[in-house]
Amino acid sequence: MIVTNTPAADLALTNLAYCSHADLHGFAVPGTKLYLASIADSFVLSPTAHESVRNGHIALNTIQRRHARVSSGDTISVNRFIPPENFDLALLTLELESVKKGTKSEQVVLANQLKKRFMNQVMTAGQRVSFEFHGNNYIFRVNQAAVEGQEKYSTIERGMISSDTDIVFETSNSSGIKKLGAMSSSKPEQSHRKDEEEETTAAEDEDTGAQVAPIVRLEEVAISTGEEEEEPILDLKAKLYRFDKDGKQWKERGAGTVKLLKHKESGKVRLVMRQSKTLKICANHLVIPTMTVQEHAGNEKSCVWHATDFADGELKDELFCIRFASLENCRSFMETFQEVAESQGKKEDNKDASDTAGLLEKLNVGDGKTEGKEQEEKPDVAKEEDKQTYKEEDKKAVDDQAKPEAGNKDEPAS
Repeated sequence: MIVTNTPAADLALTNLAYCSHADLHGFAVPGTKLYLASIADSFVLSPTAHESVRNGHIALNTIQRRHARVSSGDTISVNRFIPPENFDLALLTLELESVKKGTKSEQVVLANQLKKRFMNQVMTAGQRVSFEFHGNNYIFRVNQAAVEGQEKYSTIERGMISSDTDIVFETSNSSGIKKLGAMSSSKPEQSHRKDEEEETTAAEDEDTGAQVAPIVRLEEVAISTGEEEEEPILDLKAKLYRFDKDGKQWKERGAGTVKLLKHKESGKVRLVMRQSKTLKICANHLVIPTMTVQEHAGNEKSCVWHATDFADGELKDELFCIRFASLENCRSFMETFQEVAESQGKKEDNKDASDTAGLLEKLNVGDGKTEGKEQEEKPDVAKEEDKQTYKEEDKKAVDDQAKPEAGNKDEPAS
């Protein structure tokens, strides 16, 4: 279908897509009164008919076009989306990104209004939605869309908002919005019971002045982390996923701190990530020149890369995906990772050049020694020749002396 702008300004503050009456029937979900459309296989919208939209056209607002990476007049794939069974969202985490009007410090309670406004609409992780509330225009981003009873339907987290969906609000550092509570659903009875339990616990924990000696004294034990000979280059909090080839889906490895550690002697750099609570290793592999990290297509705060990992005690080829809390952290990780990989490649080239220079130097030194040895051998030959000459001359002198004596012996006596 051909992309066009939203018919009116007030319609842009919704999560709907607009099409003609004739095209709307193609998005009907069988057995229901719902209309759902998959936009570029990236996110799902609820289309509705508008008289000003022509056949074969789909009207999207600015945020929707930006997320689909298209402009007005471009052609985009739009297909009917049929939700699977048990598709209702159990938990929806929304990050309020910005406030365009109104006071930034306003305390916002939006859960019930959002449920009514977006009831039976599908939310996809990474999707951004604009809406209006009490004269203020807001934008929220879907950070998590968890369906109860199932880990994931595919590599993309998505689900449908229902009356039982719990909405959690998160705020970006630049929004200035204050949160009233973690969960949207208010439960006065549970809150009252919690207050009573806290008062009872405080009374029980009151200091009575009694001193109890410990039964067993434990000595401090030094624990080696294996990172003593390394210095950190990067240290960020994130959540790590690995791709399951058999199940063809992403599986969470854990949330914690990812580090790039450089060895003080060898200069090699490895990536290590541990879970925040258990300190279990999620990833452990060297950063080599052949590695490249790329941005995840469905989430700009995530990136993916291939590696031969040793986290489970044996080498495995893994496809990792890591998600950060902010876009800045993701870019910092990608830039540092790439710089390390390139520097490791230059180091190997320098090592090869040094090895070659060393071999050439050894060859030159060997030739010099051979020439010196030949020169040392020449004087020895000359000495032998001199000795031989001296021996012949001495022998000749002895013979000369012996001849007169023989002559004198043969002469008769006078």
